[in-house]
Amino acid sequence: MLIKAAESCLAIIDVQAKLVPAMHASEPAIENIRKLISGANCFDLPCLATEQNPLRLGPTLEKLGVPETAQCLSKMHFAAMQDGEISEAFANLGRNQVILTGLEAHICVMQTTAGLIERNYEVFVVADAVMTRTTESMDMALERLRTMGATIVNTEMVLFEWLERSDRPEFKELLHVIK
Repeated sequence: MLIKAAESCLAIIDVQAKLVPAMHASEPAIENIRKLISGANCFDLPCLATEQNPLRLGPTLEKLGVPETAQCLSKMHFAAMQDGEISEAFANLGRNQVILTGLEAHICVMQTTAGLIERNYEVFVVADAVMTRTTESMDMALERLRTMGATIVNTEMVLFEWLERSDRPEFKELLHVIK
């Protein structure tokens, strides 16, 4: 199945200032999240961000450039869908495909994915836009996410599937994002 812009939303899980420094190879993942945000803006797609215990772990990393129109919701559960406000926010978006990024892949991303799949969302975890503290945790997370039914993709897959065609006006804008 392909990602459709009209059916998808972007979810950014817990990319917070106090958590990012502990992540392995965080800079490439952050840059890819920025690209996905730019792509979502290009197609006017809804964006939702979560923050794990923001009073203790701080806000979403400012340099991501999360748009002001994005919903930013705090949570205490590792599985975001266990929070009624977040579950409702996803439902209110009216999108059945969720492009999932963030950290940590083997904890909050995985548990949030499980909750989304249980609620019949198609989940696309962007492997080059998720983070963990160790490569071993990343490998295990991606394997488990795949077996639970998530589709593992990369940033360019998402951007070009949103785009669909090379003759769209957004093509040139996205080329600048990709490069």
